Amino acid sequence: MAKEIVKDDDLNLDDIDDELDNDESYDLDGDSDEDIDTDIDDEETDDAEADDGEDELDETETDENDDETDAESDEDDPAAESATDDRDAQIEELRKQLAAKDATIDNIRNLSKETLQKMGVKVDGSVEEALEKANAESEGISVEDYRKARAATAEAQVAERQAKQQAFEALAAADLSELKKSFPDLLKQTHIKDCFDSMADFVQFGKLRDSGVEPKTAYLAVNGDKVRTKQAAAAQQKAASGGKEHLNSAVSKKASGNNTVIPKEELQQFRDMFPNLSDKELRALYKQTL
Repeated sequence: MAKEIVKDDDLNLDDIDDELDNDESYDLDGDSDEDIDTDIDDEETDDAEADDGEDELDETETDENDDETDAESDEDDPAAESATDDRDAQIEELRKQLAAKDATIDNIRNLSKETLQKMGVKVDGSVEEALEKANAESEGISVEDYRKARAATAEAQVAERQAKQQAFEALAAADLSELKKSFPDLLKQTHIKDCFDSMADFVQFGKLRDSGVEPKTAYLAVNGDKVRTKQAAAAQQKAASGGKEHLNSAVSKKASGNNTVIPKEELQQFRDMFPNLSDKELRALYKQTL
């Protein structure tokens, strides 16, 4: 059979192009289009993940750098270092105090246990329980009744302390109100203890009040020097700024002041507090309280 020769005229190039386009397995690279697309997608995903990883590393490095900067800043700040040292010193001092208290309590417990054993009291549990038992037996009651009685006593003591505190606060407020009438420089004070330079002076004032001395007299007995200094300074300032009118006023006050009469009771209190002063000097001191 003779070989059939195909002529160029019989070839349809358009049909060949269509077949190439429709043939999914035909690829100039030897790969299908889908494989190419998948590889491209995978490469883009890998690139994105790599970028995310680099961003996370950058953030981590930034945080570490910030921490190092903060640490260096604290180290370079003398005030921060001093505050830290002071806080550490305070904490260490508190620990020492707690340790000392614990040691004292342990020592007391050991001594109590030894004492109880010498008295013939058997200490099976804690020292506190043994003491409660010994006290209950000495009073002829049960341990439970002893605990109830002790709790009631403690409550009564608390109520008594509260009552005393309330009475003290009421008396302190009354005394402060009385002092403000004679000493205007005390008008801004809210508590009587603030009227004294030290707690020792306040305690001295309280002792005088407990002995029956009037608030004004007791205050002058404690703060007399300070009051006289303030009054002298005020007088000097007034004299420096005043003129003829001031001199007339001073003479008038002096003339009327010579007739100042001190009640016998207060005069005796002044004599007791200032035994080295004459009655004339005591009258002058009394005038300052008016």
